Amino acid sequence: MKKFKFLSITVTALALFLNGCSGAINSLREAGSAALEKPNVEKQLNRAKLGINLARTNSDILYNMPISVDATWPTQLSQEITPERQNELQDRYMEKDPFYATVKYSDVASGSLPTLSPIAVDFYNRVDVLYSETPDINALPGLDLQKYREFPDAQLNRVQAVKGKLYPNVEEAVISLTPESYQEDLKSANSEMKDAIEKVLSKKGEIGDIESYLESNDGIPDISAKEQELAVKEKELEELEKVADEKSNIYFHKFEEAAKAVENSISLSPQHVELAQNIKKALDSVNSGATQTGSLFVIALAKIKPSLEQLDQELLTLKAVQMRLTRDPAPWSQNAAKLVGKRSASIGVNAIYMLPYIAIGSYYSIQQAMISSKYSDIVSIILTAYETQLAQESAEAKAN
Repeated sequence: MKKFKFLSITVTALALFLNGCSGAINSLREAGSAALEKPNVEKQLNRAKLGINLARTNSDILYNMPISVDATWPTQLSQEITPERQNELQDRYMEKDPFYATVKYSDVASGSLPTLSPIAVDFYNRVDVLYSETPDINALPGLDLQKYREFPDAQLNRVQAVKGKLYPNVEEAVISLTPESYQEDLKSANSEMKDAIEKVLSKKGEIGDIESYLESNDGIPDISAKEQELAVKEKELEELEKVADEKSNIYFHKFEEAAKAVENSISLSPQHVELAQNIKKALDSVNSGATQTGSLFVIALAKIKPSLEQLDQELLTLKAVQMRLTRDPAPWSQNAAKLVGKRSASIGVNAIYMLPYIAIGSYYSIQQAMISSKYSDIVSIILTAYETQLAQESAEAKAN
């Protein structure tokens, strides 16, 4: 049976694509922690949830968060997180998370107090910087593609533009750096690329759903028909990916042409360059987030199969912990019992979606890393062109 085959290829490609990107240190720490773990579905589900949430923040950075010359959020995201800031985030968010708040009751054998992982710290820093209110980070998407891209209730912070124009998002700000004669073509090609990517994501969701079915229903009479359906959908996906790759190549080729035009003919203002510098910080954050997201999905895929074999025992343990906490009338114990119940419910609802989560989330990570990298290259060309322009102006001034 071809269980996990297609998904394994996708996640392996993700690991290779993201190798060497920023965010690698946190990813290595996550891998080291995972290597010491016993099989556990909830921990892999938590990784998938954190990966999806990071991808949501990346999507908001690229497509929803307003940006200007003097917007402060790109700098806030690019700054190193100090130990003091880490402690602040841990104090503020850890007790709100059902897992982190109650794992000390269900994992007594570890003998250590839980702490947020470095990747989780980075995520909560993003939440603090980007959103006016904490979104529902426990709302997982099932097979709803829209919910992979954004939180269901997110309220982004307002951004002011004192020195220049306010752009609705990073992508439009990048396009604004190109000559006006290129911008309509770029927007049209961008729309076609997004439509093609959406079709790939939808098909990946269908494949992940079938793979989950095959994994949980081995030996049933209609297994052969399901495997044949899977093979057909994998072929369909290959064709859709070819189209998406073609549309992406067309879009970024147009962008490269526009960047060359900037190099050759446009006189760039200091404000133009300040915007490009702010965009670069935002794109670096997207790249870092995509790297960390990718590592979470790679680890979750590697560990999910042995973890699923322990699922029944895992749920029984949580049920016993909840019953023990419920017997204590103290308010803290009653609250903890409710949070443990939420953990059990989340596992029951979402375990079947683990493979679609990893498949769709992995593809998002690849696309976000590719897009942020391409945009960064274009912004770098513009910044280099400005340096050349300054050198030419200085040489002309000396000559006169």
